[in-house]
Amino acid sequence: LTSQHWIHLAVWCIVSGFFNGALQPTANQMILDSFASNRIGSAMGLKQSSVPLTMILVGLAIPTIASSFGWRWALALIPIL
Repeated sequence: LTSQHWIHLAVWCIVSGFFNGALQPTANQMILDSFASNRIGSAMGLKQSSVPLTMILVGLAIPTIASSFGWRWALALIPIL
């Protein structure tokens, strides 16, 4: 939303990718601590499959929203959806 140039957007993507990677071990540990031992595999599978599903939904939603309101609004509304 704050990017005025593609370079700024690329920097934000790199920063968010770094923090996403840094938080994965914490999310895995929370799953290990929160679920029963016979449900950990299902919980990890659900966690891992949520990212590709989200990418599919974003891929469908961004063009729909962006064609009507612009790409900044599309990026702002995707997390809400």
